[in-house]
Amino acid sequence: AVYGATGQTGREIVKQALARGVSVRACCVRDPEKARRVLGAPEGLQVLQGELSSAADVAAGLEGAGFAISCVGGPHFWTGGVRNYDRGYVHRFVKLLAAACQEHGVQRLICQGGAMNANPAHPKSLWEGWQRAVNCMMRCLGMPFLLGLHPVIADNAAVAYYLHQECRKLDFVFTMPGLIKNKPSAGTLRASTTIGQTVHYEDLARFTL
Repeated sequence: AVYGATGQTGREIVKQALARGVSVRACCVRDPEKARRVLGAPEGLQVLQGELSSAADVAAGLEGAGFAISCVGGPHFWTGGVRNYDRGYVHRFVKLLAAACQEHGVQRLICQGGAMNANPAHPKSLWEGWQRAVNCMMRCLGMPFLLGLHPVIADNAAVAYYLHQECRKLDFVFTMPGLIKNKPSAGTLRASTTIGQTVHYEDLARFTL
């Protein structure tokens, strides 16, 4: 079950999963026409229309699913902004998704976040120090408001801490990729607790799967 399947990372995950022979359910799709344009209509793909804010719609995608992947996120830098961002909507959605996973017996949950968040599993790691330094600099420069990043960072941070504190019964992974670019594969990604470089959607999708 893939949520955010029509986004850049989501569509690549759908493509690669289908190529491996895995049946995919694109869940909580607001616009099925857009999904058909973006994803096509390959064998093994099921598109479920719904809203991320609806507990029933979120749960509907998990019936019989082996695992759930969330690529739901905020606007990418200049494409949205503070005034266009529904603060906390990703956190609210993940809470619905985690509850639905436990209700339907889906133990594996993968959520995509961002590199500018602290790592709750390593609170004294380089991630934490780097985030504090960058956040301080950005606050001084007013960059979160210029780029529209501040509410997105806060939302991702809330998701990360929620998963680590409230979802210990789930086998979850919270990815924190750096700047993501739409370029051909640059190689295999590996898990790390140190700051990484630019990643490509194709490689991030392969890592997620």
